Amino acid sequence: MFSRTYASPGGHVTMTEVRSATKDKKLDGRTQRRGYRGPYQRRCVDEPELYVRYMQLLMAIMEILEVPIYSSKKSNHLYTCRQKICLLVLRQKLKLSYEQLEKGLPNYKSALHAIGLDVYYPEKSTLCRFENKLDPEILEAVVNAFSVFCKKKMRHRY
Repeated sequence: MFSRTYASPGGHVTMTEVRSATKDKKLDGRTQRRGYRGPYQRRCVDEPELYVRYMQLLMAIMEILEVPIYSSKKSNHLYTCRQKICLLVLRQKLKLSYEQLEKGLPNYKSALHAIGLDVYYPEKSTLCRFENKLDPEILEAVVNAFSVFCKKKMRHRY
């Protein structure tokens, strides 16, 4: 049988020794499909980047569903309905209370920048009143469309 000799830091190793060492291992289906190219690794996405993608996806969903930008023309134009809905869905996704969300919002600056909130953030009372005033069908439609894209079940708590 033909064998090649490779130099290694610990001495010389023949190719037949390398092959016999790899044959002893049991192979799972994924390794058999991929060969010996190394472990299967998913592309890891940083959490801040993930939340930015979530916010961009939510804004696109609300544009498709034609969610109004403001509830009325006389409303305070400090925050849009879409921005508040994004924050409500983020609160629901992270399973936070209104107080925890309000304290944690400065940690998500890149995600907030994606929806247009740069300087001011809505308070917990603003979000709570908005959620009570908002039509539940709109919020349910946004959450359902978002959960389809995220492949994770999210239900709105009433």
